[in-house]
Parts: sequence; structure tokens; C-alpha cells
Amino acid sequence: HFYRKTLEFRYHQGVTSFRRMYHWIIFHMNLCKWATETPDRELLSYNHPVQPIEKIIEEVLERNKQYPDTQQYLREKIYR
Repeated sequence: HFYRKTLEFRYHQGVTSFRRMYHWIIFHMNLCKWATETPDRELLSYNHPVQPIEKIIEEVLERNKQYPDTQQYLREKIYR
């Protein structure tokens, strides 16, 4: 809920794959970074039903350039 300035995380299903855990952690680290660096006015614009979650994910992935393997992995999972 952006208007409360909070970010809600849900548990990932149980996994034993290091690769899946690694990418999940990297994505969430970058999501937190994106949320703290994005101005409040812009964050509030995402609290609109027209804004698809894919736009937020793409913005987070674009800032994730130091982890190209995570970008590729997540795009494969999201857009398969």
C-alpha cells in the first residue's frame, strides 16, 4: 500500500534450489532499493488500478543491471 508507505512481502513457496532463492532475494533487495529511491509522488501514481504490476517489475529489473543473470531469470519466469 503506497499511501501507507509500506511494502508487503509474501512468503515464497518452499524451495531447495539455490538459484531460485538467490534470484528471489536479489529481486527483493532491488525492489526495496527502488521503493526507497523513488519519490513519493511517483510511488502514489502506482496505487492506481490502471498501472500494471509488470511496469513496476520492469523498472526494478532495469535498475538490476549489476545482476544480469537475475534479470534474465526473472524475465523468463514472468513472461513465459
